[in-house]
Amino acid sequence: MLAALLDRRLQAWSDRGGASKEIGERWSRLVAEELASWVGRDATLPEAGPSRLLAVIWLDGRPEIARHASRHGLRNPDFVVVHELASGELALQPADAKFAVQTVKHDQIAAGALQALLASGNPVLVRELGPFLPEGRSDAVRIVDGFVVSPAGILTDYYLPRLVEGSTARLRAQQVVTLSAKPSRLFAGLPVARLVGPLAALDRLPVRPADEIVAAVYYVRLACACRWLWEEERRPLLSLNGPPPLDLDALAAEVAVRARQAETAFGLLERWADETEEIRRDREMVERFLVPPLSNRVLRDLLARAALPEDRAWQRTLRKELSIWYRAEVIARVGEIPARPERPLAALLQELATVNRELEPLAHRWVQERLRADRQPPGEGAPRSDYSR
Repeated sequence: MLAALLDRRLQAWSDRGGASKEIGERWSRLVAEELASWVGRDATLPEAGPSRLLAVIWLDGRPEIARHASRHGLRNPDFVVVHELASGELALQPADAKFAVQTVKHDQIAAGALQALLASGNPVLVRELGPFLPEGRSDAVRIVDGFVVSPAGILTDYYLPRLVEGSTARLRAQQVVTLSAKPSRLFAGLPVARLVGPLAALDRLPVRPADEIVAAVYYVRLACACRWLWEEERRPLLSLNGPPPLDLDALAAEVAVRARQAETAFGLLERWADETEEIRRDREMVERFLVPPLSNRVLRDLLARAALPEDRAWQRTLRKELSIWYRAEVIARVGEIPARPERPLAALLQELATVNRELEPLAHRWVQERLRADRQPPGEGAPRSDYSR
């Protein structure tokens, strides 16, 4: 079961269906609930001695903190635990919710990382910690190394020795806290979880996903992969829109039909992935014609002619805007292309190549007018959306 869960193909397919995001966010919320229940308890900090836990601040629930940290090249933990030491001094301890303990990064829970985050002047973090910082000063409290919280069971047990033993150890054993989690609690309300039962019924394993966390994660990953494949079959080769809205009833019906022709849940997935491979190849071929025919060198030349300084961040923004405009212009001329078009793909690609040649001078004009507008006051000279004339 563990080997199947860690299969690279399953990891990739399921993550395209949002598996890691769903599991990570749900685990973080569950850990937040658990840590909140610890407030008021006595503890012992290896670096500071006995303490009482005063508060737990969930940073992961405030994306502004992570954005600020990223802009400053810093890492932020998921939580900050506030302790009152026996001396009356306050101590701050970072903590992370890691469902997959092997992905832990020590610097994310290191005292120095939290100190650097505080020193960066992160306004939201300072506001959250304000009530616990004497006179708002982070240097008036102790900051100690933190810990990670991972699920109790075989998945954590398998990786733990590699993390805490030997010359390559990343953590001390006491820095890993395990928390028992019922699958029904962890995955409550997850839409694709309704597929877990039918998929597990195919395998008839001696463990039930409702009772065993590894089995639950395995089938949730399979279910997320099914979602992605269902969307792949229906997502147009060329469109301004993303994947079609998920129809859970239609997805469940599709899985039920495929289950009648499969011996195992993983076999169902493999066959489905093979059937959608042609669509993915076709989409990749179409995508090649959606890149504006303007090299970075040409873009730099246009910037130089406009007497604008080189700014890589601004160039990336310009390139993104150009790509959005270009895609819309291609679709305006060719129309949307469904996942399984009636016309031969070769004919569609030939038409796209012709449109590419037609749009090349218009792309130059779009950039020139965009650069001209950038040199004028806001609201004046903005480039037009229609360059077909």
